[in-house]
Amino acid sequence: MALCDQRAVRPPFSSSITIRAIDVTRHCIVDLNDGERYVTLSYVWGDAEQLWFKREEEMSLRRPRSLFSKQHLIPRTVRDAIRLVREIGERYLWVDALCIIQDDDDDRLEQIQHMGDIYH
Repeated sequence: MALCDQRAVRPPFSSSITIRAIDVTRHCIVDLNDGERYVTLSYVWGDAEQLWFKREEEMSLRRPRSLFSKQHLIPRTVRDAIRLVREIGERYLWVDALCIIQDDDDDRLEQIQHMGDIYH
């Protein structure tokens, strides 16, 4: 995991990208404001069924406590990271499966193009 500062996520010669994260205190997906710190997690998805951020579920995943009802679909690695981020006093966690809209080709392309900045 890495602690990141969104001020570093500014692609040259274009507008800023939207960075979404898991709010570990409200247990939902949020858009980060400029300059907010967040922790990133890189992990292997594997073959297990898991929760992905998709357009059809966007509004429900943005509701406070929405991730509680879907805990069984969140890999243990991500659940452990959520707990750790909260315990170290940080508020936001970026995880690709839950912070990139997986069924939106434009969003995926934009986020993937700036992955180095996101992890920076």
